[in-house]
Amino acid sequence: MRDNGGTVCAFGKLEVGTVYGYSRLNPGQNSDVGAYILAGDPYTTSTYLGGTLYTSGMDGNPFTFYLVTSKEIYLATSMPLLDNILATVPSF
Repeated sequence: MRDNGGTVCAFGKLEVGTVYGYSRLNPGQNSDVGAYILAGDPYTTSTYLGGTLYTSGMDGNPFTFYLVTSKEIYLATSMPLLDNILATVPSF
């Protein structure tokens, strides 16, 4: 069995409160994932820990941060949550 992280959402009334997850990427898939992210809500990009960090510019978007590396994708509602995932999840 392989752990792909999954996504966990906590709902409050009609809104998603917390989202996080991670998954392995196939070789070369990181550019496709980046294009998909940028095609949705407005995201800015920056470099973070050797990967590309996509940050949502839309208020209320629980999918605030995506970190895409050459091998993985991580998703989190906040930077502390993203950093916690990176500190506790073994790299693929």
